[in-house]
Amino acid sequence: RLARVLRVLRIFRRLRSLRVIVSAIAASLLPVSNALAVMALVTCIYAILGTQLYRAAAPEIFGDFTTSLLTMFTVTTFDQWTDSVGRLLDAGVARSSAVLFMASYIVAVCWFVLPVVMTVLLDSFVSYSA
Repeated sequence: RLARVLRVLRIFRRLRSLRVIVSAIAASLLPVSNALAVMALVTCIYAILGTQLYRAAAPEIFGDFTTSLLTMFTVTTFDQWTDSVGRLLDAGVARSSAVLFMASYIVAVCWFVLPVVMTVLLDSFVSYSA
């Protein structure tokens, strides 16, 4: 077993590109974690807002904080986010309210915070490989 571990370390030592990738990821942990903390904070704020605003109208997607957090995560990944908006609209929530809530979240997180995370990673790759 020890020989297998040493073999992996030997491969790691030989491949410069692998060393650069792992080192860049290690060097960018703190800046990326800061950006992810901002993203988590914004997501939690929107989950709390969604719970407070839409708990009575759509309890299956905004019934409590954890359900709201899961809903906001699916919106972040663009995985069935239209279903969330559709459920809000089917529950009788005003169209402008539901669209404004989801659109502002998408703009805040997916268009501003998520690209910051990717930029920090790319910047660390470029600066570390240079």
